[in-house]
Amino acid sequence: MAKHWALAILLVSLFAIPLVHAAAYPDPNQAPRYFSSACASVNRHFVFDFIVIMDAQDAQTTEAELCLLYNQTAAHEVLVLVPGLGGESLEGYATHLFSAWGIGSKTVNDGLLVLYVVDDGNGAGALRIEVGYGLEPTV
Repeated sequence: MAKHWALAILLVSLFAIPLVHAAAYPDPNQAPRYFSSACASVNRHFVFDFIVIMDAQDAQTTEAELCLLYNQTAAHEVLVLVPGLGGESLEGYATHLFSAWGIGSKTVNDGLLVLYVVDDGNGAGALRIEVGYGLEPTV
């Protein structure tokens, strides 16, 4: 009987851990604003400013440049700005966000995430770049 309870607790904890982490990530479909580019017509965006700190013109220019890069190389570079890490480490948050959002092609793994966090949990801002294996030789 005790083995059944131990197994049940183990299974619940294994399934609950990913749900806790997933809740901390912003939804790319819920960004406060999007910027137009040639890629927007196919619902592909590259700038996700969840803290609304980027100047609209700078964000628009960045969106257009990343769209152009995507159209020329198929490399999917994404800029994400968030208020905090939800208790996770910077590296862990970036890795999980990269995976949760499916940045880059699954077959080529050519995604690149530039993550800016206002408060890294220590009262400081932080920047992290996460690179897919397919882009590592290039970057």
